[in-house]
Amino acid sequence: MLDPFACFGSIPLEAMRLGLSVTACDLLPVGYVFLKAVLEYPAKYGKRLVDDVERWGDWVTQRLREDPLIKELYDEDVAVYIGSWEVKCPSCNRWTPLVGNWWLARVKGKEGYERLAWMEPKIVGERVEIEVVDLNRMLGSKLLKEAEVRGTTVIVAGRQFRVPESNIEARRETAICLLCHQPIMHIDPQTGKHYIETKILPKEVKERLKSYVKIYLKTLQ
Repeated sequence: MLDPFACFGSIPLEAMRLGLSVTACDLLPVGYVFLKAVLEYPAKYGKRLVDDVERWGDWVTQRLREDPLIKELYDEDVAVYIGSWEVKCPSCNRWTPLVGNWWLARVKGKEGYERLAWMEPKIVGERVEIEVVDLNRMLGSKLLKEAEVRGTTVIVAGRQFRVPESNIEARRETAICLLCHQPIMHIDPQTGKHYIETKILPKEVKERLKSYVKIYLKTLQ
């Protein structure tokens, strides 16, 4: 099987599981590294690779736990961190995260939903904090099997829960500030001015406009 655009290798991996001879490649550097890790090295080294990854992974984790700078950034009782980009809102001048998906778990089994959890933004002073809503803990796994999920609305035993909508639209390269709820849209790179409405602008200004989010994230890299 040949996959010339294999990216992270999910299709070639399934082909290898079926016993096929596989050739996979990708121009994306990150994809190339993934193909090495997912396809080539496991096939070449087998169980020895699993043992080595576990041993050295534990070693790296332990060294990180002993690092004084790392200790200041991470809590001991947290299992997973979810990262997101954030930009400084041009309207209120505060930092707002850009979250494309607030769901943490939406697992459905044969008898109904088995796991439902999501994040919700909470404004604390000048910051956006994140609160986890876990319906398994709130209502119990048995009651959760009766849940209905309609887009961003979850209905369980007559109760309605609202999952936050994404505040970033990647295709249009626009966003919404989670603190002041104002749209974040276009910037004139020449003047640094932010625009929400562009219909009445002169043609020469319109032609210069760029996505504020895209320009801002480039300055952070």
